[in-house]
Amino acid sequence: MQRKGSFNGRLALVIVTLLSVLLSSALVLGAQPERPATPSSPAAPASADATLDDGGTAEFGIEWITDWPGTADDRANWYHSANGLRNELNGAGWVQRFFWGNGLAWEEDFKGAANGGTEHVWIDTVDLAMMATHGSSAWDSFWGRSLSSVYYSTNHDDWHLSPGEAYRSYGNDDLEWLAWDSCSVLRDDSVAYWYTTFDGLHLMLGFANTMYVVYPGDGGAWGDQMQKKGWWIFGHGAKTVTQAWFTATDDQQPSGVRARVVAETLDNYNDYMHGQGYLSAEPTYDGYYWWWDHVAGTPPPVQVPEEFERLPVFRIVPPEVNEEYVRSIGQVLGLTSEVLADPDGKAFYMVGGDDDEKQVRVDTATGAFYYQDLGQLWTDPERSRSLPGSEEEALSLVFQFLGQHDGLPGVFEFDDRIPPTVYLETASEGASPETIANRPLQTNDMQYSVSFMRTVEYGGVPLSVVGPGSRQNVYVGDGGEIIGLKSVSYTHLRAPETVLDIVCPPLL
Repeated sequence: MQRKGSFNGRLALVIVTLLSVLLSSALVLGAQPERPATPSSPAAPASADATLDDGGTAEFGIEWITDWPGTADDRANWYHSANGLRNELNGAGWVQRFFWGNGLAWEEDFKGAANGGTEHVWIDTVDLAMMATHGSSAWDSFWGRSLSSVYYSTNHDDWHLSPGEAYRSYGNDDLEWLAWDSCSVLRDDSVAYWYTTFDGLHLMLGFANTMYVVYPGDGGAWGDQMQKKGWWIFGHGAKTVTQAWFTATDDQQPSGVRARVVAETLDNYNDYMHGQGYLSAEPTYDGYYWWWDHVAGTPPPVQVPEEFERLPVFRIVPPEVNEEYVRSIGQVLGLTSEVLADPDGKAFYMVGGDDDEKQVRVDTATGAFYYQDLGQLWTDPERSRSLPGSEEEALSLVFQFLGQHDGLPGVFEFDDRIPPTVYLETASEGASPETIANRPLQTNDMQYSVSFMRTVEYGGVPLSVVGPGSRQNVYVGDGGEIIGLKSVSYTHLRAPETVLDIVCPPLL
């Protein structure tokens, strides 16, 4: 097989792949049928000079894997995650350089040129890139230890990409933001080594533990949240690259998933994607980095004291989501705009006045709402905050806020027998493994995240709810202000009218 340096060799592989690819349906509630994965063919750079910063053209490249032949590793929804991001960026006018999938997604595209890779021809020719695949572990010969790796399904040039193979490779041409839509690539014992791949890169986004790829995946939500859509009259619709990644985690990931964003400098966290707002200056690698975590928090599910012989089926009747419903939420939160409708019909919005960045998004299908103060939540990490002095104080402020806003649908529909989780989210400085720290490393506390659990009753036994609507998240920021609230009403939850025989043990 010819290497990718020959475009014809890759085109032939496209044809073979299209004839052989079969995508299985995901075993996820509400999953939609897979569509054939049809990679597109980019125009390959004519020379190394063509890979340098293009001076302003917004370009992206995405690779994804759903099929590991002969294994149980297949995850069909990584295609949807990748394609969702592609659709969002195309819709924003970005130029697609490549969209390689399965056997066309090669490790060498991310490997440094010094190690025989072609990242300077592919990944570093775009401003934003994402790889959607498994995270794994591999021996890193550069560092002489086992570290996290990015796992591929072909041997071009290797099955695993480890940090040492991309040492000081990312960002010296055009790349600003690189996302691993993968489990544990940025885990605690490896994140400092992945930082050594920076060479002008602004942000590396991923997860510090196991993530879940369920339809429609993180990519589309991330791409959507980074944009100021055309209908946004006050200009506060776009989120920073980091805000959008953490928001997508809240939207798409179950309890306990830890999203992590690594930056060269604190100012890099303030980046918007091109055309949407502020872009920090090109950073210089100095051996010190920052990492910022956000946990999709929910208390652990309740333990069922006995086995069920039959499985209850609850019917949820969605509330009538109209302008009056949206206005009832927005006005309680102090928002003053008219009700704004998303052109695709998926959501309504209200925002604050001209001089703030507060907004609430209401899902038209479920009535779920997400209030955020974009001037406070997951932004401006250089600024010191006056946060509550303890988890107990943060929780007390949350209860006060909920008590004062009991007109919001669903805010008290949680099991008060289950203590909420409380996390202090912090931006922390780290040193690369080759840096001898000659000064104390810094931290900056950003906000508290408080999460509540939903349950439903069946035969007197509480059952935890998982998936969309399973949790309520409240964020406490500077001065004890509530800067975020994600909730959904279960007022329309009906008791089970039918039960199903359990024919196999339920998946936990």
